[in-house]
Formats: sequence, C-alpha cells, structure tokens
Amino acid sequence: MMQRKVLDQRRWLCMSRPQYQKSCGISALVSCWNYLYSNLGNGSCRPISQEEALSVLGFKPPFCEIRFGPFTGNVALMRWFQLLNKHFGVPGRSFYFYKPHGKGCTIGLSSNDALARLKLGLMDENMAFIYHCQNHYFCPVGYEDVPLAASDAYKPVLLDSEAETWILIADSSRKHPGIHYKL
Repeated sequence: MMQRKVLDQRRWLCMSRPQYQKSCGISALVSCWNYLYSNLGNGSCRPISQEEALSVLGFKPPFCEIRFGPFTGNVALMRWFQLLNKHFGVPGRSFYFYKPHGKGCTIGLSSNDALARLKLGLMDENMAFIYHCQNHYFCPVGYEDVPLAASDAYKPVLLDSEAETWILIADSSRKHPGIHYKL
C-alpha cells in the first residue's frame, strides 16, 4: 500500500507559498532547491527564500514589480538552478525529464515510461521536479495509484492495468489549492 500512495511531506514542506504575481517559476525553483539542499528537505543548507534567490540571480527589489512572465521559461529555470548551485557551492544538474512536444522535446520516452520514472523519482530524495503546464509551474510531491475496481481498494499489489495514477502537484499560488491531482 505504501508504494501506491506516496506523499513526500518534505517536498510539501519546502513549497514556497505564496508567490509574487506570475513568479510561479522562481517559486517552484526555490521549492525544489530547498528540497534538495536545505535542512527543510534532504540537505544541510539553510532554506533560501524567493527574495534571496532573486537577489543571487541579479534581480533587485521591489520584487513584486518584476514582470516574470515574459522571461521565465524552462531554459531560464534550468540556468537559474545552476547559478544558485554555483553560488551556494552545491552540485546538481537539471534537464527536461519528459516533454512530448515542442522545442527540447524528449525522444524515445513514452508517456507510460515517463510516468514510471516519475513515480520512482518521487521516491528518490536526490530528485525534484518542476511541472510546466499552461503557463504555470508546479511541483509534483507524490502520487496515488487508484484501483479501477472498488474490490481492489486494499489489494497489496496492483498491475499497471488494474490502476490509474494520479499525480499530486503542489501549487505556489495562494489563489489555488495547495495540492492538485492530475491524471
């Protein structure tokens, strides 16, 4: 059962919430960084705030006036992750985990393979994820494999064909629930 219902409390604890207007990208990045490197998550560094990360990256206050939308993208977040790591002297890398369409799409990875790898990654304390969907960034924090048949609710082991997986996605926006489920 523990393999079917995974919610990493430390990932949830590290969520930077609330965000500045349209700063979901940097909020998600700070959340992942804190999970990987701070003592709120799996590291030994002190947690960093959005403001500290923005300052390290060269932004100046007032942070609430920054128009993040036009320049925050996947490549920028990966570059910023490397800059934060360099500044704080920690190792790490970032990459597209699964992107089925567009520039930088991943090749040779089916959606089923990506889901299986994501589930493994969510149990790995050395991995963190940012999910980009419809101009918003989120952080997956867990998943639930839900049996297709009610009679299997407490079945110890399910085949993939006997369940559907819902991903638990944390949101940094105060205008949305803290956790969404995504099929």
